[in-house]
Amino acid sequence: MEEQTKDSPVYAPPVDQLLSLGNPFAIKNLNYRALGFQSIHIPELLRLALDAALLVEASDVNASFAPIHAWFVLIELEAFEAIPPLLALIDEMPESSVVQVLLPRILPLFERPMVSAVEAYLNDPQRSVAARIAAAGILTSLEEELRPASIGALCRVLERSSADETQFNGALLSALVQLNAVEAVPVIERAYAEAKIDEEKTASLDEVLIYFGLKAAPPRPKADGFGAGNRTERAQQSDNRRHIAKESRRRNRKNKK
Repeated sequence: MEEQTKDSPVYAPPVDQLLSLGNPFAIKNLNYRALGFQSIHIPELLRLALDAALLVEASDVNASFAPIHAWFVLIELEAFEAIPPLLALIDEMPESSVVQVLLPRILPLFERPMVSAVEAYLNDPQRSVAARIAAAGILTSLEEELRPASIGALCRVLERSSADETQFNGALLSALVQLNAVEAVPVIERAYAEAKIDEEKTASLDEVLIYFGLKAAPPRPKADGFGAGNRTERAQQSDNRRHIAKESRRRNRKNKK
């Protein structure tokens, strides 16, 4: 990852234009191709996209948005070779809120190539648990047509993971739940059987099966003469989903501390 200093060479045209555009989310109908970007500019765009100084401590507000513009241009140019180094930023720059919060939301715009790239990232033991959990979340944000591929990738990673990675495995389970991956239940059941999931910190297998509608929720005892147990199955499934999501958010906050 290349840092920029006062002595660093400036970015070549047309990439240098991105340093002065400002907030990309405040610009309507932004047309990067109209600025002259072509595939020959990908190496320079990637250099800007990975600029640690601009991502963390840029004094120029407009320039601080330049790497984000570079991410969007790389996506528009279908520069799929940029995916691995961009994913690596999640692990390499834990101090950057832009990288930790925004990048996982932008990367899904690469669409189909993201699935195999994220799967490879999740299988890399050299990456931190927090970074791998963040990357797993990317697979829940892809287009609906990529849902089967995303579920397949998450299942393969969960099957390859070890029982001493319960925190990471819990995040994989959470991603499968978010994708409503009923077809992944056999893999999920094996993960529980092999003690890969910490039921106390995540959710029990029964809770997961109830959420998927594959098992009836137990009746709740009545309280003070009121029909406390007369809750609808949908409401009970909603409770389980919130529980699983709550535990996932708690793990993510813990990882970032």
